[in-house]
Amino acid sequence: MNYFAPVAILVIALTCNSHGLHEQHDTITGSLKLRRLLAENNDIDEAILAAFENLRAEMSTGNAELEIPPLDPYYIGHYVLDMEIEKFRMNLTLDNTTVSKLSGFVVNSIHNDLENLKADFNVTVPQLYFEGQYIADGELEDFINITGNGSYTLELEGLTTWGTVTLGSEDNSGDAPVIIEALDIDFIIDSLK
Repeated sequence: MNYFAPVAILVIALTCNSHGLHEQHDTITGSLKLRRLLAENNDIDEAILAAFENLRAEMSTGNAELEIPPLDPYYIGHYVLDMEIEKFRMNLTLDNTTVSKLSGFVVNSIHNDLENLKADFNVTVPQLYFEGQYIADGELEDFINITGNGSYTLELEGLTTWGTVTLGSEDNSGDAPVIIEALDIDFIIDSLK
């Protein structure tokens, strides 16, 4: 289930409520007040940081009321990755995989531009640990076969991801569901073991 849209709407509603924007009966005045508020300070950034801290606190237990399962450790029952890039082909199946240490994430920065429905972000996960079963079947350059199966562990350190997300609506109206129009994302990993 995708929780981004309801969370974004809730954060905007709470911010508007805390600044008295819900009391505006004049749409133009309310809109101008909201634009001034967004230009002067961005309480949305603080609200999102607070939401991430609340999420961190509930990652090991989940939240039954919001139908959010426990996320640390995170369990992946079955995942298939089929990849073909130029002279490289790989079919990788992961089963019974547990990913732990997700709740150690650090939000380095977040900046929302609500007027343009954009957000810039930078998040680091200092350490992730994967453990599970795999089946691999691939080929490199038509002469090197890559095959294997069994148990695996993977320790990833220093995953930093950053980028910009741009939101919109399906038909550019206020009544349509919120969608991600563009996602420009990059990442680095310090080490894999």
